[in-house]
Amino acid sequence: MKLNQKIDKLEECKEKVVAEWFNTSINSINERILMLEYLHFNEIKNFLQQTKAKVLEIGNPRKIANIASSINMDSNTNNIILLVKHKLLMEDIKDISKEIVYLKIKNHNHLNRLLTFKEDMHIETGLLNSMHPNVLYIGKRNPLLGVYPKNSKIIRELFYPIFKGYFYSTLIAKNTSYGDNLVNEIIGDIDLFETESIILSRLACVMYRISTLNFAATTTMIGIFFSKEFGVTSKPINIKPKGIQNMRGFVLQSKSPIENFREDITQRLLSRLNTPLTMEIIASVTEQSLHDVHAISQKSMPMVSEL
Repeated sequence: MKLNQKIDKLEECKEKVVAEWFNTSINSINERILMLEYLHFNEIKNFLQQTKAKVLEIGNPRKIANIASSINMDSNTNNIILLVKHKLLMEDIKDISKEIVYLKIKNHNHLNRLLTFKEDMHIETGLLNSMHPNVLYIGKRNPLLGVYPKNSKIIRELFYPIFKGYFYSTLIAKNTSYGDNLVNEIIGDIDLFETESIILSRLACVMYRISTLNFAATTTMIGIFFSKEFGVTSKPINIKPKGIQNMRGFVLQSKSPIENFREDITQRLLSRLNTPLTMEIIASVTEQSLHDVHAISQKSMPMVSEL
């Protein structure tokens, strides 16, 4: 299925998610905040009254950041609907602690259909279940999601809110080599990861910023983060057939450093199954000094005695 087709299917899935949000709002507090984009607030306010939710009209998107703390507190006791008139910067929502369900309303009839949702709303259940939360909800994520285990589909879905145009960002590609053709360049970089297990540094930057919603993160800080997590440093990447010249990137192993470490420790312990476990063996297997192992054991003793 092509990207545009997937995004169209996504719209259908998001409509069902929003409709179910309305249904559950009658008797319970939703875990997520609903954000609806519609230019004419007054046309749909009457429709929203039946939800018994707290509706906040955000005429100026920049104001969301100023009221983020009150939104976070209110969302613990009320169902919150944010009404916005225009497409938002992702930077505007970075301080909202809960995930956001976002939908652009076409007209008041569209909203009424969602409010009166019944099971005859034809959405492919399998398609809905196959969608990763990245694509249905907007919120903070683990930047390594989709890297280990390798799943380029999840990384691609991470960028759907921008591909579709729900949000835009003036900072997501700051100080990277991405140009005006941002969407296609990101897609190309994700394809490179899928086929070559290489994450270009510029892709790592936008992955980190869109996952953490930390748009102030510098390329240096992001590089240090991924170098530590990947267990490798970035190096020059040149793949002329793909138009990649003198770009920096990470050539990844098939397993994460922590997975390799666990496997190595397991193999070492298995080789000593018939040997009584001693401090010396623990030090040898974990490549630590005997002094460090004793120090750790002292910290663990109270926990062991409590058991």
